Amino acid sequence: AAGRRLRQCLGASPRLAVAFSGGVDSAALLHLAIDELGGEHVLALHARSILFPQGREREICDGMLADFSRCCHVRRVDFAPLAIAGFAENPPERCYLCKKHMYGEFLRLARDFAAPVLADGTNADDDVASRPGWRAMQELAVLTPLREAGIGKAVIRAYARRHGLTNHDLPSQSCLATRFAPGLPLDETTVQLAARLEAGIGKSLLRNFRLSLSADGWGLEVRGAESERLDFVDTAAIRHYFHEHGLELARLEIARPKKK
Repeated sequence: AAGRRLRQCLGASPRLAVAFSGGVDSAALLHLAIDELGGEHVLALHARSILFPQGREREICDGMLADFSRCCHVRRVDFAPLAIAGFAENPPERCYLCKKHMYGEFLRLARDFAAPVLADGTNADDDVASRPGWRAMQELAVLTPLREAGIGKAVIRAYARRHGLTNHDLPSQSCLATRFAPGLPLDETTVQLAARLEAGIGKSLLRNFRLSLSADGWGLEVRGAESERLDFVDTAAIRHYFHEHGLELARLEIARPKKK
């Protein structure tokens, strides 16, 4: 029933623009849209900005964009969130400001493509009440087919795995601005440092983690399977990595495993 509702939603217009973030939700949505409408009627829009995580995430995203470009229209959009008025002050409504500008531009490109709507990969498990960006999407009338069809993360990952999408097992990822405590100013140098730290840690030290910067310094939270097998976590190597960059690690935390 959920699959039928999803296809009805996707097939409601002859052409569709899909916001492709590089994550598994938007990748599965884009794959489904191509299957339902035909690639010639689908436009994938991807914003390239300083806030996109580097390392494995960047490599996989670029590879997927190349793959999708062979079966649908793909447009990379240079986006400068730090230039948005008020954004660099890192206010609580930061995500609203960013999403309103980004998706506003995406909607303009969708209209140029003769697509009446823009679709986003928000799913049924996402807590939209805690996301300022959700309000921007509602104001812009962005379509969320996965959420409207009641499809959650587990089903999406299973679909992505079945269809060979290379990001099917990537941990959920958000933009680099979320690493900074609200009110801590954002600037290009510090954001680029966060990107380099994450890329280096992800390459050789941890697979699933969350980097953060607050008034008391840099922090790191170990997540996923590694948080349940502490013998896999080389805390000395992690601290040494920060020292190599002239930094101190103020907090090293282990995420509490979710109750099953």
